[in-house]
Amino acid sequence: MQLRKLKSQHKELGIAFIDYLQLMSGSKANKERHEQIAEISRELKTLARELEIPIIALVQLNRSLENRDDKRPILSDIKDSGGIEQDADIVLFLYRGYIYQMRAEDNKIDKLKKEGKIEEAQELRLKVHEERRVHKQNGSIEEAEIIVAKNRNGATGTVYTRFNAPFTRYEDMPMDPHLEEGQETKFEMPIT
Repeated sequence: MQLRKLKSQHKELGIAFIDYLQLMSGSKANKERHEQIAEISRELKTLARELEIPIIALVQLNRSLENRDDKRPILSDIKDSGGIEQDADIVLFLYRGYIYQMRAEDNKIDKLKKEGKIEEAQELRLKVHEERRVHKQNGSIEEAEIIVAKNRNGATGTVYTRFNAPFTRYEDMPMDPHLEEGQETKFEMPIT
């Protein structure tokens, strides 16, 4: 991999990002795709140990989660996931419910139109348009979740956060007024 060469040229290289894993090719094109992905995953794991750096690999999800009521991703939603699930030390998912809420609203409007309920569809469209305008006016900040689905050396769970769309940034949630002083809402993972 080119990463070895890059690390030899830049000793200070402390982390590598792969965008995204399923775009990489395995050594043998005649293998099934899930076998190629497993091979790539093992090679990245070996490379991370060899170069003594973390490798963050972005992955694509299956569309199967679109058919569930709860759209929060789970490990089995990772496309060609077997090898990735096995090799990864930590698996994080980003979840923004607002995205799915907008899709559901748009689908409902389309359904009403197809059913000939034009007036009802128009009313809903105006309501949704106003909600989205207010959302944008308020800075397009929405609740989000960072789901720690796997953590080989620590806890799993969900970190509740905010997504600041204009800056494409995840931020800490404001302090919960129901917490006692000194108590925090942060989810911490040990760094190994």
